[in-house]
Amino acid sequence: MPSPLKLQRVLLGCSQAALAAKLGLSQTVVSRIETGCAIDTPANREALAAIARFLGIPPAAITLLKRPADLSSTDGAEHVAGE
Repeated sequence: MPSPLKLQRVLLGCSQAALAAKLGLSQTVVSRIETGCAIDTPANREALAAIARFLGIPPAAITLLKRPADLSSTDGAEHVAGE
């Protein structure tokens, strides 16, 4: 299912490249944020907030950034202590 950011961007008729240019971001950053592949860093949080504001979505309603701890798992499964 597409992210809320992508859905709203498409509804507004805006490409990733156009959105990136309007916000001073790279198209790669926009793509990674839309797909949930961006790492949770201060710069990516700012980019996510800027994209959400531009698209009229409350930034607090969206969490598409991966925490650095998420990167240690190669299969995407969560590790449960004691297993």
